[in-house]
Amino acid sequence: MYSKPQIIHCLSLASNSALGLKFSSFSALQNYVQKVNTDVLGDLTCQSFIGSDWKPVWGPYVYSQDQTSSFAHADNVMSLLHSPSQNLLVIAIAGTNSVSMFGWMDEDFDVSTTKAWKDISGPSNSGAVSTGTYNGLDILLNKMPEPQTKGSSIVDALGNFLASNSDIQNAELSVAGHSLGGALSPVLALYLQNNQDQWNSKGQVTTISTYPTAGATPGTKDFADYYGNLIQDGKIDYHSEYNTFDVVPHGYQPDTIDKIPTLYSPENGGQIDSPSDANPQNPVIGMIATGLSLDAYKAGIQWGRIPGNPYRQVQPWTALANCAFNQDTDNEVQKKLAFVSPLILPPGLQDYSDTFKETVRYLYQALTQHTTEYNRLLDIEGFMNRYNTIRSNDKPSSSQEVDLAAEMVKRATGVDLTNLPQANEVKTV
Repeated sequence: MYSKPQIIHCLSLASNSALGLKFSSFSALQNYVQKVNTDVLGDLTCQSFIGSDWKPVWGPYVYSQDQTSSFAHADNVMSLLHSPSQNLLVIAIAGTNSVSMFGWMDEDFDVSTTKAWKDISGPSNSGAVSTGTYNGLDILLNKMPEPQTKGSSIVDALGNFLASNSDIQNAELSVAGHSLGGALSPVLALYLQNNQDQWNSKGQVTTISTYPTAGATPGTKDFADYYGNLIQDGKIDYHSEYNTFDVVPHGYQPDTIDKIPTLYSPENGGQIDSPSDANPQNPVIGMIATGLSLDAYKAGIQWGRIPGNPYRQVQPWTALANCAFNQDTDNEVQKKLAFVSPLILPPGLQDYSDTFKETVRYLYQALTQHTTEYNRLLDIEGFMNRYNTIRSNDKPSSSQEVDLAAEMVKRATGVDLTNLPQANEVKTV
């Protein structure tokens, strides 16, 4: 069986069953997510990795900002699980769904303004979180399940479960998530720590921990300092980890966001080199990072720090061991791009072919580093392989699955890589 951190990471990543999927109705989406959860927890191979007595206490529940869409998709997913033998409760929070524009724009990228933590939960000197982080936390606390009725929230579920199981003593509650969940899980853990009177009045949970991975910076320096003091005082057991080749955790702290354009360059251990005359390097990715940095700067003006980006990661923030450029992914995308040549472009565009290829290679690498590379780095490939099989087997035929890498490239460049010609089919102009 895996170690406790590995088990928590397995449950965290398994909350992403709706990733890249569109369904005919919201009920079909909700039923699918719950079926995958049931089948994973009951599967003998999965149990050999995480233990055999995990049971759902609450959820998994799906939040969808537009339930009436003809192709329903998840914006947020969360569940509460319990293992009696491990005396462990886990809240698992899903990451950004690639097909959720709401998740991208209203949670991930909404960093130009902030929400003071004192107005959410904490004391007056507790800093602020980004508006996007606040939007996500508000959904987790107040909009799940849908419709949320009196006594049905995650906080209510925790309190009711503990009250009904007085034999649970000295338990650990761990809040975990990846990507968007990696930003929201430490914030939800902090909220629960601040408000134990709402769910842990008899002190049955004695350890509150959080295991975020791949999360962007959730809040300001003052927020990180306030959080860090609680960690030092033993109020929260904090285990934040990230892949150094993953773009997402490089936002929005100023000394990490500026590394994004050259993250995969040879001098940083990658294989994606800009054209020799390029200045600056990787201008397309650089423009995106610049936009995010400007949004973060606006938050600093609002927060009264002029000049300056106010965002800082909570510490400790630990780089995973053995992070590396994924050569297999790069080889795959270069095969797809074999037809791209200055010779097939009009004269005025020929100088851009190398920049186009560089950008597409970067995007493919970024997706791999943010998703499947964590299976290797966290050493949970055995569980994740079986989970992905269950996820695929449970997928209804009426659902649609999006090619994540191709969709990301299409949004960034307008090119559909799933319908590219082969190199030998291309004629020069």
